[in-house]
Amino acid sequence: MLKLCAKCGKPIPYGQRYCKACAKKYAADNVSRRKEWKRHVDPGAKSFYNSNDWRLAKSRYYHLHGGWCIDCLNEYRLGLRNKKDVNPATEIHHIVPISMSFFGRLDQDNLIGLCHGHHDIRHGRRKPYFKEYDMYQQDHCGKPGGYVEKF
Repeated sequence: MLKLCAKCGKPIPYGQRYCKACAKKYAADNVSRRKEWKRHVDPGAKSFYNSNDWRLAKSRYYHLHGGWCIDCLNEYRLGLRNKKDVNPATEIHHIVPISMSFFGRLDQDNLIGLCHGHHDIRHGRRKPYFKEYDMYQQDHCGKPGGYVEKF
Protein backbone atom coordinates (compact mmCIF):
# COMPACT_ATOMS: atom_id res chain seq x y z
CA MET A 1 0.00 0.00 0.00
CA LEU A 2 1.38 3.43 -0.92
CA LYS A 3 0.81 6.98 0.26
CA LEU A 4 2.35 10.35 -0.61
CA CYS A 5 5.47 11.91 0.92
CA ALA A 6 4.49 14.76 3.24
CA LYS A 7 7.10 17.08 1.65
CA CYS A 8 7.35 16.38 -2.08
CA GLY A 9 4.29 14.22 -2.80
CA LYS A 10 6.13 11.20 -4.24
CA PRO A 11 4.53 7.78 -3.59
CA ILE A 12 6.13 6.01 -0.62
CA PRO A 13 5.30 2.87 1.40
CA TYR A 14 2.59 3.31 4.02
CA GLY A 15 4.03 3.81 7.49
CA GLN A 16 6.70 6.28 6.38
CA ARG A 17 6.24 10.04 6.50
CA TYR A 18 8.88 11.14 3.97
CA CYS A 19 10.70 9.68 0.98
CA LYS A 20 14.41 8.98 1.51
CA ALA A 21 15.54 12.28 -0.07
CA CYS A 22 13.12 14.40 1.97
CA ALA A 23 13.87 12.46 5.18
CA LYS A 24 17.58 13.21 4.79
CA LYS A 25 16.90 16.92 4.11
CA TYR A 26 14.37 17.16 6.97
CA ALA A 27 16.82 15.58 9.44
CA ALA A 28 19.52 18.08 8.45
CA ASP A 29 17.05 21.01 8.80
CA ASN A 30 16.00 19.73 12.21
CA VAL A 31 19.59 19.56 13.46
CA SER A 32 20.31 23.13 12.32
CA ARG A 33 17.07 24.37 13.92
CA ARG A 34 17.98 22.71 17.21
CA LYS A 35 21.48 24.24 17.16
CA GLU A 36 20.00 27.68 16.46
CA TRP A 37 17.48 27.29 19.29
CA LYS A 38 20.15 26.19 21.78
CA ARG A 39 22.22 29.27 20.93
CA HIS A 40 19.35 31.59 21.93
CA VAL A 41 18.18 29.82 25.09
CA ASP A 42 18.67 31.82 28.26
CA PRO A 43 20.71 29.74 30.74
CA GLY A 44 18.54 30.98 33.62
CA ALA A 45 15.37 29.90 31.83
CA LYS A 46 16.90 26.52 31.01
CA SER A 47 17.76 25.88 34.66
CA PHE A 48 14.26 27.00 35.72
CA TYR A 49 12.51 24.64 33.29
CA ASN A 50 14.70 21.76 34.53
CA SER A 51 14.02 22.51 38.23
CA ASN A 52 11.91 20.37 40.56
CA ASP A 53 9.77 23.42 41.42
CA TRP A 54 8.72 23.78 37.77
CA ARG A 55 8.05 20.05 37.41
CA LEU A 56 5.83 20.14 40.52
CA ALA A 57 3.98 23.25 39.28
CA LYS A 58 3.35 21.56 35.91
CA SER A 59 2.08 18.33 37.41
CA ARG A 60 -0.11 20.27 39.86
CA TYR A 61 -1.60 22.25 36.95
CA TYR A 62 -2.37 19.07 34.98
CA HIS A 63 -3.92 17.49 38.09
CA LEU A 64 -6.12 20.52 38.88
CA HIS A 65 -7.24 21.37 35.35
CA GLY A 66 -7.72 18.01 33.67
CA GLY A 67 -4.89 18.19 31.16
CA TRP A 68 -6.83 19.45 28.11
CA CYS A 69 -5.79 22.34 25.88
CA ILE A 70 -7.70 25.45 26.97
CA ASP A 71 -7.89 26.90 23.45
CA CYS A 72 -9.09 23.61 21.93
CA LEU A 73 -11.84 23.45 24.57
CA ASN A 74 -12.87 27.06 23.85
CA GLU A 75 -13.02 26.32 20.11
CA TYR A 76 -15.14 23.22 20.84
CA ARG A 77 -17.55 25.26 22.98
CA LEU A 78 -17.94 27.77 20.15
CA GLY A 79 -18.64 25.00 17.63
CA LEU A 80 -15.39 25.51 15.73
CA ARG A 81 -13.91 22.11 16.65
CA ASN A 82 -15.28 18.57 17.09
CA LYS A 83 -15.05 16.93 20.50
CA LYS A 84 -12.71 14.25 19.14
CA ASP A 85 -10.34 17.02 17.93
CA VAL A 86 -9.79 18.51 21.40
CA ASN A 87 -6.10 17.91 22.14
CA PRO A 88 -4.44 17.20 25.47
CA ALA A 89 -2.34 19.98 26.95
CA THR A 90 1.26 19.04 26.24
CA GLU A 91 2.80 22.40 27.12
CA ILE A 92 2.28 24.91 29.92
CA HIS A 93 2.14 28.59 28.90
CA HIS A 94 2.84 31.54 31.18
CA ILE A 95 0.10 34.16 30.64
CA VAL A 96 2.42 36.86 31.95
CA PRO A 97 5.92 35.91 30.73
CA ILE A 98 8.67 35.13 33.21
CA SER A 99 10.65 38.06 31.81
CA MET A 100 7.87 40.42 32.97
CA SER A 101 7.01 38.75 36.27
CA PHE A 102 9.73 36.49 37.65
CA PHE A 103 7.89 35.96 40.94
CA GLY A 104 4.75 34.77 39.13
CA ARG A 105 6.55 31.98 37.31
CA LEU A 106 5.09 29.24 39.55
CA ASP A 107 1.73 30.90 40.25
CA GLN A 108 -1.07 28.55 39.12
CA ASP A 109 -3.19 31.55 38.05
CA ASN A 110 -0.46 32.54 35.60
CA LEU A 111 -0.36 29.12 33.88
CA ILE A 112 -2.53 27.61 31.16
CA GLY A 113 -2.24 24.24 29.45
CA LEU A 114 -2.02 24.26 25.66
CA CYS A 115 -1.38 21.78 22.88
CA HIS A 116 1.75 22.40 20.81
CA GLY A 117 -0.18 24.11 18.00
CA HIS A 118 -1.97 26.58 20.25
CA HIS A 119 1.25 27.29 22.17
CA ASP A 120 2.88 28.24 18.87
CA ILE A 121 -0.08 30.52 18.10
CA ARG A 122 0.25 32.23 21.49
CA HIS A 123 3.91 32.97 20.79
CA GLY A 124 3.29 34.12 17.21
CA ARG A 125 5.09 31.18 15.58
CA ARG A 126 1.91 30.04 13.78
CA LYS A 127 -1.21 31.74 12.41
CA PRO A 128 -4.53 31.19 14.25
CA TYR A 129 -6.60 28.25 13.03
CA PHE A 130 -9.88 30.18 12.85
CA LYS A 131 -9.87 33.75 11.54
CA GLU A 132 -13.56 34.31 12.28
CA TYR A 133 -13.04 33.72 16.01
CA ASP A 134 -11.28 36.53 17.85
CA MET A 135 -9.96 34.30 20.64
CA TYR A 136 -6.39 35.09 19.72
CA GLN A 137 -6.28 38.57 21.21
CA GLN A 138 -3.07 40.14 22.48
CA ASP A 139 -1.80 38.64 25.72
CA HIS A 140 0.95 40.07 27.91
CA CYS A 141 3.62 38.75 25.53
CA GLY A 142 2.30 41.11 22.86
CA LYS A 143 1.58 38.00 20.82
CA PRO A 144 -1.72 36.39 19.78
CA GLY A 145 -3.70 34.69 22.51
CA GLY A 146 -5.50 35.72 25.59
CA TYR A 147 -8.91 34.19 26.38
CA VAL A 148 -8.55 31.93 29.38
CA GLU A 149 -11.26 30.16 31.31
CA LYS A 150 -10.68 27.98 34.36
CA PHE A 151 -12.16 24.49 34.34
